[in-house]
Amino acid sequence: MSQCSVCHGDKMAGAPPRHSVAGRHRGTLRPRSNHRTIKSGKGRMPGFPNLSGEPLIELVDFLTNGESKELGSAGPEFME
Repeated sequence: MSQCSVCHGDKMAGAPPRHSVAGRHRGTLRPRSNHRTIKSGKGRMPGFPNLSGEPLIELVDFLTNGESKELGSAGPEFME
């Protein structure tokens, strides 16, 4: 996701002042929390309200489970 790499880096590893996606939160937050942060933003991270559908589901799944899966376990139900 090119929008993510602007702040998180090409490998999502971050580097000061960037923030690592692979850091302390990846794999620990629930799908709904990840979804809300992506859509609305949090702290210095801006929201991305136009991101939706399969790309959003895949991103939430990646952040929630710590790995890339095709429409993995997060599923669309968190988007209610």
